[in-house]
Amino acid sequence: MPILTQILPLLTALFASNAISAETFMNQIIGEFLIADLLKRCHNHLLVKLARHLDFGPIEKACASYRHDSGPGTQSFYPVALLARCLLIGYLYGLSLRQLEQHLHSDMLARWFVGLPMFGDVPTYCTLDRFEQWVSKNQRRIYQDTVLKQIDDFFPQSRKLNQIADTYAVIANAAEEDLITRLRHTTICLLREAVGTMSRPLAPTVSDFAWHKLFGVPREKLGCMLDKKERQQRIEEVVFAAQDLHQRFTATLQASSRQEYLDVRLWVGYLGKIIHDDVVILPEANAEGSRIHLRTAKERRNDPDTSLRLGSATDPEATYRQHGDKDDDIRFGYNTQVAISTDGFIRETQAATGAVSDQAGIAALVAAQVEYQGTCPPKLFYD
Repeated sequence: MPILTQILPLLTALFASNAISAETFMNQIIGEFLIADLLKRCHNHLLVKLARHLDFGPIEKACASYRHDSGPGTQSFYPVALLARCLLIGYLYGLSLRQLEQHLHSDMLARWFVGLPMFGDVPTYCTLDRFEQWVSKNQRRIYQDTVLKQIDDFFPQSRKLNQIADTYAVIANAAEEDLITRLRHTTICLLREAVGTMSRPLAPTVSDFAWHKLFGVPREKLGCMLDKKERQQRIEEVVFAAQDLHQRFTATLQASSRQEYLDVRLWVGYLGKIIHDDVVILPEANAEGSRIHLRTAKERRNDPDTSLRLGSATDPEATYRQHGDKDDDIRFGYNTQVAISTDGFIRETQAATGAVSDQAGIAALVAAQVEYQGTCPPKLFYD
């Protein structure tokens, strides 16, 4: 108490004269005191060791051109060096971007590691998401290759050791969608790309299109309330509308260079694949009066063209992994392969869509090491 009674008048005078703001005082004086005490007590913490040994220079240099100049939200004022460290914390602790934002709010050591003041705002999950998407598109391997190169500098024998590899199912972070939801969701994604990149040819492409047949009318009856006949009619109407839209975009894209509208072409391909994999369009109506036949699970398994079946427009690269004879053995997601040296360091990871067989990616697991690391394991033991 005597110390406080002596300090408080001084602080009051400083704040009143604007010599120092309360925020500056909290961050520079109290914040530095807290961090100094924290680092003394946590000198063996993983983040403290990484700050001491890991050189972020290559990552910062590779991501230096990142900008957020358009799209929703305001331009990011957080430096690349800070955002790069934020993502690393998320990867280390397996955090979603929302969880990462909360972690930065509550963990003082994490704030210190990334370069945030002890008091104040942190990057929102939207800011982190934009940066992560940019890194994934422009510098996909920068974290793995940077860390591995520095590991090799500390442990040069690691790259020469034998490796052990295996495949793991990774569940997609996306809800599976029924056929109607998938077609509508995929169309929305297609239109979003088309509006942003092909505004001039878009208008004639969709001129007079029957949007109500694809997306329904206002206050459309819920799918769970439809009887069998009504559901069949709705599926047929949506499928034929989606097929019409697919044909319109296909014709437009065929009239342009193959190097144009690449993202639009991707979503047009997704839309066509969903129609092909899930339905058979009949030349004439069947006994039930329908012109489409929904493929059964058995029919899809027996048709190699439908093995890479899309399950959700949220993650169109995810497919179904059949790893046994039971229904419980089916996983919607990815086949992820990991190669680890015998001294315990992860040397390479590869992710293929779920329907790809385990053995199909072994060559890529080795080829990536040769291409990006300039090394090849003497032996690779694979389960």
